Amino acid sequence: MTAQEMAANMLQFPHIVEEEFRKTIQGVATAAVARSKQLMTEQIYAIPEDLSASGKKRQARLKSQGRRFVAVGKDKKWRRTGHLRRSEKFEIRSPYEVAIVNTAAYAEPRHEAGKPGRRSINPLRESHWQDQMAEEFASTLLDLTEVTMRKILERIAR
Repeated sequence: MTAQEMAANMLQFPHIVEEEFRKTIQGVATAAVARSKQLMTEQIYAIPEDLSASGKKRQARLKSQGRRFVAVGKDKKWRRTGHLRRSEKFEIRSPYEVAIVNTAAYAEPRHEAGKPGRRSINPLRESHWQDQMAEEFASTLLDLTEVTMRKILERIAR
């Protein structure tokens, strides 16, 4: 079968093309969200919460007494909920397009914090998880597109 014949067959069977790309996009979306959540766990949730002023005082006092400090209640500046990580989702917009979105109201400002022209935060707390995930998946997408095209061509050539 020539390339022209295959191209003509692809036009006759657009459902095959759409179906194969839909499967690929579903897999990419699932893997991308999993990687994104993994990056958030490593870069955000693995870092202990900052201590409040009273928490720092209590920590210093216990340390001077040779006792172990365990943060409780108001020792921390905030209470960790995991909402940011739980809010990371994907939207399949077409058989050829997927978007990774975070529905938490503070997700975009949190992700952009620390970038030039954005609010500054403690450098230890900077995390650009979506940018890193997208960068990691860029080359994978090319490989997956090639694999998907091979599957389409195999199905059409039958």
